[in-house]
Amino acid sequence: MPAETSASPISGWKLREMTRNLARQMSRERKADAILNYSLLDQLPSTREEIEADWRNAEVQIAVEIMASTARLSDLAPDCFPYLESIWLDEIKHYLAFFNWIDIREQAGFWSSEEARKKHYFDACDKLRALLVDRKVKDRLENFASIKKHFKDRYLNEYNRFDPELARSLVCRKTARLGERINPQKGGEIYATEYSQKFYNNIIPAVELGDDESLLAVLQALQHGGSFAGGPAIVTAFEMSAAIAFLDGTKIQKLWRVGENVSRDTTF
Repeated sequence: MPAETSASPISGWKLREMTRNLARQMSRERKADAILNYSLLDQLPSTREEIEADWRNAEVQIAVEIMASTARLSDLAPDCFPYLESIWLDEIKHYLAFFNWIDIREQAGFWSSEEARKKHYFDACDKLRALLVDRKVKDRLENFASIKKHFKDRYLNEYNRFDPELARSLVCRKTARLGERINPQKGGEIYATEYSQKFYNNIIPAVELGDDESLLAVLQALQHGGSFAGGPAIVTAFEMSAAIAFLDGTKIQKLWRVGENVSRDTTF
């Protein structure tokens, strides 16, 4: 059974401090690949690109830890939520795939075949699907309140329906994510809006009521990362974390078997 909610939520400042410390650790590990004198690590200069990469990797790692319930989504203060909304599903997949390679590189060798790289990627997808139905990472329903408020304040109208104008920045970011793969640009906006309507119109009743129809709609939204097979995913780490933490895993497994236009293999 999940632990009780912490007395004080993790603030945005604290989350940035956690990211800063993790980025420093990743910087050291990256530099350690080149030298073995650990006392000199902090004296080695980093380029701006390396600093930015270390910071981004730290952000993605923290998002992974939240999904795995090492730190729970509901432990975060609301000012942390946009932090997770800036991270895309594809970044999570590639990050997990990289560490799948790290785990076996001593046995398999430094260079990987294309087939091996694909396996690392598909194993990362499987890990995320497993989290979606894993009872150990699920949170208490009463802890959904702050996430629900974020959805309602930013994306929903007074009838709890997705409002494309209120959520304009969200739609624009998802559209831009698709822009390089869809022509004309308007096509991307249609995908982004349809995904957002399906996800945000249904996530609250899917969580609070356990409504099968709403849960099915959320799963349909998450197919192929919210876009299309082979396309860039428009699902964010925040949307994924909410789904992993609060959706009923048993019902998801059932819908994967019998639900229309959904399957386990195409989720995420």
